[in-house]
Amino acid sequence: MQDLNKELFVFADAKKEEGEEKALEKSKGFFADALERFARNKSSVVAAAILVFLVLFVCLAPLFTPYQMTDKESLYQNKRPINPLFQSLGVWDGGRENEFTEDNFRYFSAIERETGISPIIKLKKKYEKTLSVGSTVKVTTMYRLRINSYKEVGVVNGFNLSKEEFEAIVNYQNETGRQVLYPLVQTEKLHGFAGGEGGGNYWYEIDAKGKPILDENGEWKPLYISVATDSPLRGMYAPYQGGKRIPADDGTFVYGQANQSGYSTRICFYEYYQYKNGFTPRYLFGTNTYGQDVFRSLAEGAKFSMLLALGVAALNLIIGAVYGAVEGYFGGKTDLIMERIADVLSGVPFTVVVTLFSYHLAAKVGVVVSFLFAFLTTGWISTAALTRKQFYRFKNREYIMAARTLGAGHGRIIWRHIFPNSVGAIITSAAMLIPSVIGMETTLTYLGIVNLSGAGTTSLGTLIELGKDCMELAPHVILFPALFLALLLVCFNLLGNGLRDAFNPSLRGA
Repeated sequence: MQDLNKELFVFADAKKEEGEEKALEKSKGFFADALERFARNKSSVVAAAILVFLVLFVCLAPLFTPYQMTDKESLYQNKRPINPLFQSLGVWDGGRENEFTEDNFRYFSAIERETGISPIIKLKKKYEKTLSVGSTVKVTTMYRLRINSYKEVGVVNGFNLSKEEFEAIVNYQNETGRQVLYPLVQTEKLHGFAGGEGGGNYWYEIDAKGKPILDENGEWKPLYISVATDSPLRGMYAPYQGGKRIPADDGTFVYGQANQSGYSTRICFYEYYQYKNGFTPRYLFGTNTYGQDVFRSLAEGAKFSMLLALGVAALNLIIGAVYGAVEGYFGGKTDLIMERIADVLSGVPFTVVVTLFSYHLAAKVGVVVSFLFAFLTTGWISTAALTRKQFYRFKNREYIMAARTLGAGHGRIIWRHIFPNSVGAIITSAAMLIPSVIGMETTLTYLGIVNLSGAGTTSLGTLIELGKDCMELAPHVILFPALFLALLLVCFNLLGNGLRDAFNPSLRGA
């Protein structure tokens, strides 16, 4: 027997034993582990960040616009996006660029001659163009212009004002030196050009083709109505003593004609807008067909679509999870009867359900509530089927049998032992239901099957529907809602994929 030197032996430190540090680490909870796995999915994290930004836009956008949904400016329909902060840079200036004829150029020049406000932001190009009309070849001058879509409205003819508002505008003009009211014009000498939108900008004498008739000095000849101050005809017109006048006025021009509601006037609408609102137009995303601010409308429409989708997803998650859990856990006749009920409901086309609810239920409970009921009629079936499948998968596992043996009741087994193992698939299903609801709502409102106008609200589908008829002239009306919808759907799908992996129990610790 060999003797061993005791100095060769050293007592081991239990804290430094190999693998012991990992064993002593605090175990992670289910949600902490799920969050860590979710953070590793870069596309899902980016999608979540974009969704947060979209939600913040919906919540904070009303703070960055002075307009409400009820603000509708009929003379500013389908106008381009404008931001006063960037106008001087030549971008985001409410402008539109197009080719114009000599007559169009003359029309814009007439606005500037009368009001001093030029609709032309920039003359891009002037060139000659050969046109063939039948056997006739004609050379015409063309202009490529960038036009301010708000200033091109110019002066509006036949604009009705009450006597009180007329007097208030006169006082405003005198105080600020800004001309809002312009003299009335002899429209009978304009060969019909004064009728319709933009007709108020013909203040000069023209021929039958709309070209100005020049005087001996080559100047345009005004057609303003002039009535002597002591004439008996003066009573037909608005009193204007002391009111600010245009430079060419010798004191006899009239600025309003009496009617039943007050006075019919000619106003420079750009100046009138500033008088009424206290600021120049600032429609950050432009205006739509109703003259509403697209920026505010997008926030309101997205809010409705998102809240509807979240509400439907939450209710369908609760109903489907409870229904599917009962089916899958008890099985047998219970499962057979409940499955047949679900089969009958799933066989009813969703569009038919929505249409019937819109025509019959909406009149009693409102469009929004009937829309919500339509989604809840069949929307929970897929969640119930998924939950049922998960319960059949886990209910006969050994740990379930052990819990049952130890006296656990049905409720505890369902919600404490089986449901947590199914939560990943169920949450993913609910997350994927949100973009599905938004897409379906957008489709139904776009097609006009559901009309939200009576409910005093709007949605992404309604906003896109408004822009489909003016895509060429005003592409911004459909661009911003369509872009918002695309981001919303793509990000929710990526988020759903991330949640599916994060809440998958089989990947815990991986």
